[in-house]
Amino acid sequence: HTPQLTNLPYYLITNYVVGHCGSTPDSTVFADSSLTMKPEDWLDQNEFIWDSAYALRNWCIVPYCKPNHLIPSNKTSNYYLSTIHIKSEHTMGYFKGHWGSLPGLRHQIKDEHDHHLAVNWSIACLILHNLILQIE
Repeated sequence: HTPQLTNLPYYLITNYVVGHCGSTPDSTVFADSSLTMKPEDWLDQNEFIWDSAYALRNWCIVPYCKPNHLIPSNKTSNYYLSTIHIKSEHTMGYFKGHWGSLPGLRHQIKDEHDHHLAVNWSIACLILHNLILQIE
């Protein structure tokens, strides 16, 4: 039995990329995700993702930009897409806020072992985030 999570203000995190340094652009990290490499493994034919940081694709919708964002139907579309984006941003804020050790991870990375420790710490927090949402 899968718990009903659609009414929660936050989502389970189902796809992630860890290991890049903090200064890496979102679009670069996203290019390394399994979602980008094999979207058919993650999305049904009529499903899509939305984010203004990524390139337009048949499964990735971006908002309308100037000057087309002023057209009433495009404005409406951007409004509804922004409600999806807000929930995603709230999820990340909740995730980072719940795990105070994550923002600005206070772990010096001097070698590969230190890097693996930071990556494993991040993954452990992701797992705990999802478990807490399912249990609560």
